[in-house]
Amino acid sequence: MIKPPNGLSMTEHGTRPLVPMLLEGVFAPGRGASFRLTDPVSGAARWDVPHATISELDLAVASAHNAWLAWSKRPWRERQLVMCNVLHLIRQKSESLVQTLATETGRTLQDCRTEVQTGMDHLLSAINPVNPGMTAQGGKIHTHSLGVCLIVTPVCFPVLFALATFPLALVSGNTCIIKPSEFTPVSIVKLGEMLIEAGVPAGVVQIVHGRSSEVAALIDHPDVRAVSSAGSSSSAFAIQQRAAKHGKRFQCLASTHNHVVIMPDAPVDQVMQDLTTSTCLKAGHNCMAWSSALLVGKASDLLDDLVDLFEEINVGPPSKSISRCGPLAATQYWEQGLDAIQEAIEEGAIGLVDGRDSHVAGFEDGYWIGPTLFSSVQTDMRLYREDLPGPILGCMHVDDLQEAINIINAQPNILVSSMYTLQPGLARQFSENIQCGLITINKPLFYPAPQSCHFAWKKTFFGDIPPFGPHAMDFYMQYQTVLEQWS
Repeated sequence: MIKPPNGLSMTEHGTRPLVPMLLEGVFAPGRGASFRLTDPVSGAARWDVPHATISELDLAVASAHNAWLAWSKRPWRERQLVMCNVLHLIRQKSESLVQTLATETGRTLQDCRTEVQTGMDHLLSAINPVNPGMTAQGGKIHTHSLGVCLIVTPVCFPVLFALATFPLALVSGNTCIIKPSEFTPVSIVKLGEMLIEAGVPAGVVQIVHGRSSEVAALIDHPDVRAVSSAGSSSSAFAIQQRAAKHGKRFQCLASTHNHVVIMPDAPVDQVMQDLTTSTCLKAGHNCMAWSSALLVGKASDLLDDLVDLFEEINVGPPSKSISRCGPLAATQYWEQGLDAIQEAIEEGAIGLVDGRDSHVAGFEDGYWIGPTLFSSVQTDMRLYREDLPGPILGCMHVDDLQEAINIINAQPNILVSSMYTLQPGLARQFSENIQCGLITINKPLFYPAPQSCHFAWKKTFFGDIPPFGPHAMDFYMQYQTVLEQWS
């Protein structure tokens, strides 16, 4: 087993720690130019992250390919046992991973704990016994791994997405190169430490840093066989196009714009609690959260109470237990959020709560936007058309349920549709007519569960085999039928 580095995998680089890459089982500082990663709470530069050079990307692929030749030959159960060791170690050190994620993203500790726990649930699901062989008439069907797989983690769910993907790839006999979001690489490096300590062989998992150009170079490499990613719609489309051009497998989760329909008879207390949680979770940068609330008829009367709740929410760093809404993860998201609020006002939306007024004592330069509430949002406004970062909820007033259904079905980036009502008949009408892969009634869903089937429809997903659900491992395998006859 390779020895992990002492403490955090950070090497000093001038006045800031350098976030290393994991190449051939060793943490390396990288030879490319570094970009600064800022602390979202204070706005100060905190880490340096090196871009991987072309030679380092080639080394990562070559090392992963060589490791695959041996790893793929190990029995299925042995690979599962290694992942059991990984799960055991993550459980032991989960709070350390939570603290790293909270420091890096500025999110609340409870939010980070939920992400790590959900990630462990996905890892456990990948370990569950799978029969790698099946029978066919007159022969057998065998499964084979693909080879080197690329995983591109997002800014909003870095740990969860990593734990939902690379264990499936490794258990089925592949090796992985993880390219974390340039805004959240530290938690992935922390996860890499745990993989090494748990006994994952050298080269089976590599971690490289960079942006879109590094992702493109890896997709272009002939030994990279598949890519799984989550990110913006533009990055998902670019990855899909490039992977398809080279005949690679791909599964790309994209930006979302989710809706919740509030009927006049909705359970008020539950609605209020879930709306505020959805808006504040990950400072609104959450592909599972609601961006628009459709208030049917007299449900609009709830707005006054919702304004009071939004104004009472504590905005602050994860170090304060009363914090319910943290900062945006990076300055570019903060600027996009500020621009979105201003543009919504200029386009005619009514600002009921303006989060731009939020200030946190001692952290004045952090990327703060408090919970923001709009009413009278229209479908032609940018606030509705695009998935914008920030704890922003846009409310639309509709006359009846059918109007709400028509609005939702016209949205191309819908991932989750929810409804709050006490009438089962209305809930049935809603679920039977919504063109959406995930529907919830009187409850939210802020994290994808391992058992969730493929729920990404329309432009929220590019690919054929989903990253979640009972068929997720099929993405990392290919089948071979052997027919025999002996006279």
